[in-house]
Amino acid sequence: MKAAQFERMQLLFRKEKLVACGTDGAAVMTGSKTGVVSRLRGERTYILGVHCMAHRLELAFKDMQSPDDEGVNAAQQSKARGFYKLVTDGDALKFSSFLHDTLNHLSNLPGPMLRKVLDSNTYMGVNLRHNDTSHMMANKDKLLDKLSDSMDNRFGDVGSGILSDTKIVSFQQWPDPENSADFGDSEVDRLTSHFKPILISSGVDVDLIADQWTIIKSCLYKEPQTLEKITWAEVNRMLRETCPDFLDLVDLVLCMPASTADCERGFNVMKMVKSDWRSSLKCETLSDLLFVHLSSPSIKDFDPSTAVEMWHASSIRSRRPDLMQDAAAAGVEEEECICSFFVDSD
Repeated sequence: MKAAQFERMQLLFRKEKLVACGTDGAAVMTGSKTGVVSRLRGERTYILGVHCMAHRLELAFKDMQSPDDEGVNAAQQSKARGFYKLVTDGDALKFSSFLHDTLNHLSNLPGPMLRKVLDSNTYMGVNLRHNDTSHMMANKDKLLDKLSDSMDNRFGDVGSGILSDTKIVSFQQWPDPENSADFGDSEVDRLTSHFKPILISSGVDVDLIADQWTIIKSCLYKEPQTLEKITWAEVNRMLRETCPDFLDLVDLVLCMPASTADCERGFNVMKMVKSDWRSSLKCETLSDLLFVHLSSPSIKDFDPSTAVEMWHASSIRSRRPDLMQDAAAAGVEEEECICSFFVDSD
């Protein structure tokens, strides 16, 4: 890597500000000795490695159905030939609707999607092969039990430790005013103790955080009905001068990544931009193209006037955007002149 590129990365990535990093859970990322998180952590023991919640959920669904279970291999074989047969299978549609309802509710089954197709032989105008639904409905509870066990296994560490203490920043987790006397006190103490080095280096008075947490609770519980709608941005504007140290702790917690979905989208876009036919793209060009693809608005919302003005102004020679239109108009005039010449000659 060139020295200039390395310096640029150092400017963009400030390790002293790092508090957590999200990963896909691979061993190369989470290894205790040579993993990326361990190397980034170094002597900063407070840096957390967060396994992407979306990956956890995907793995939980994969764990729910073992490769040895009945029906799995059939969906993996002859994909092209058997796809149409699969999507027109009534049981397959009912099972997909069941999974949809499970993801949205995990209770109150059958849900709206499953109810639509449970007693129907058609879906969006397509006739489905009639099958007995008793087998699928009989295994429904078994599938839910396996899914519950898989999710407990994959999300077990989220319910304890520092990640569990971060629930205080979710207003949905706040109890009723009658049960709020000691709410969050121990969690705030543990968060303050864990991130104490970086808080002190940022100028935060950690000794005042507990008292400011009590002040914020008393202020927000004066109107408990607003907890469902209020955001930390609004709280920051209202109480920044009164509770600056605790709000700095909240900012630290809110910057922890819960998912690596944005990174995955970036990798997918990079694969599309830097294809086999464009493998010699420079790093600067690739970075600019990725920025355009990931950060630009959609074509419907894009206003090209600023880019066109920059295109006109950046040229050494004058631009001629109407060149082809002028040439076409000149060609039409020339044809008209030739036609009039022959008419006059006749």
